[in-house]
Amino acid sequence: MNLLKLKADLRVDEGLRLKAYPDPISKDGNPITIGYGQTGPGIVKGLVWTKAQAEHALTNKVASIILALDRRIPWFRKMNDVRQGVLAQMAYQMGIDGLLKFHMTLMYARMGFYGLAADQMMKSLWSRQTPGRAKRLAEEMRTGVWK
Repeated sequence: MNLLKLKADLRVDEGLRLKAYPDPISKDGNPITIGYGQTGPGIVKGLVWTKAQAEHALTNKVASIILALDRRIPWFRKMNDVRQGVLAQMAYQMGIDGLLKFHMTLMYARMGFYGLAADQMMKSLWSRQTPGRAKRLAEEMRTGVWK
């Protein structure tokens, strides 16, 4: 997998915020987010990071996501780098458990029916919440080519 490309795309898609902020999609503002979309214990309103802290957190989260994909989706590495990146991006944004709810997308991707997998991606709440990102990632799943 091309980790440099994955991290570059995540930087663009997530944006960098060095002061913690409420999640813009949720109705109650939770979770609190910082850096490149980082959430979790210790991330609270008012927290401030340096760019170095954000980069470190991005690197650690990407590594964690890749390990989780290898464990939970054992066929993940059989796809090309682009399609691996699509699933990694989705897992980064929603968590591995969120990605695993995309049953039909994953079934079609596993079978090599990437167009059908992309169609399923676009039928989701996720695609309505982040339409530009979803459209790009669905096209990457469909074609196997970076956008």
